[in-house]
Amino acid sequence: YALLGSGLHARSGMSPVVLMKIWNTYVVPRFLYGLEVQNPTKTDIEKLEQLQRKVCRQFQCLPERTSSIAVYALTGAEPIEVTLDKYCINLFFGIARLDSTIEKQMLLWESANANANDTLFINKIAGILEKYGMHTPMELLINPPSKHMGKTMIKKAINEYWYTKYNEEKSTKTTIRHLEIQKEPIGTPHNIWNCVKNQKLDIQKAEVKVKLVTDTYMLQYHQDKFSHKENAGFCKICNDGVEDIEHFILKCKPLDEVRQNKLEQFKRTVEDIKGGGAELLEEKNQLLQAILDCTSKNVYTIITNNHNDLKAIERASQNLCFELHRLRTKLYCELR
Repeated sequence: YALLGSGLHARSGMSPVVLMKIWNTYVVPRFLYGLEVQNPTKTDIEKLEQLQRKVCRQFQCLPERTSSIAVYALTGAEPIEVTLDKYCINLFFGIARLDSTIEKQMLLWESANANANDTLFINKIAGILEKYGMHTPMELLINPPSKHMGKTMIKKAINEYWYTKYNEEKSTKTTIRHLEIQKEPIGTPHNIWNCVKNQKLDIQKAEVKVKLVTDTYMLQYHQDKFSHKENAGFCKICNDGVEDIEHFILKCKPLDEVRQNKLEQFKRTVEDIKGGGAELLEEKNQLLQAILDCTSKNVYTIITNNHNDLKAIERASQNLCFELHRLRTKLYCELR
């Protein structure tokens, strides 16, 4: 609450990436203080995780039903499980580098004599290291990595593990099929938020975009999803087809007055970066994916793999989606 005055809340004019940085700097260390030397239960960790997800959703103005993977992957936020694992490994590495100390001698003794069922710190560390495919505690105690090497090792192992886990979970969720998981999902914001400046209009555009890519933007298809009435889900603006994401972005005729201009700007941005890229996207039916997330593996190799170019394409797509959103909102208000 003390940080609300400095802007730690949604609609403050600051990017969620900045808000998460403030949260991780001032708040997370306080409510996780000392937990690396304790044995919190899964229930305890899940309660902390729920708080983290809630705050992360609020920073991005996303609804409760948003996939947890998307909530974390979009801002590059660390799940509480990751933060606690890092705290534990860093403490272990710190002790391992202190030769001839009582703490290290205790860990060596525990490593050699502990039973698998014992609730000892060394068993907790062994489980974490095994999860991330790292060396055993005894190997690291005998040959501890330097501080820089240890940080690099932890970062690489954690990102590889969570990249695989996020993609496995993503394959079971159709709502985030258009969202690409970054190669380093922990600590690396997604391109959608990474290209946003600390300006209210820019943030509003990105909010529309993240709702579309997480399938939480409320279209007629969602409102009538569980309805069995005739013409359920049909677009009320044009009455020509189900109003899903593809219809909204590419097909709805009354939205053509802004679509033609903004879509042309989007295609021109792609053409300026890679000539013929926009035509190739349409030939391969990848235009919708490029608009929703141009970092997708199916798309970015067609248009570019340069980070600055991907940001330019993302800004053009956000302009398109935001203008479509504004006109759609206006037309629906006129129907009431």
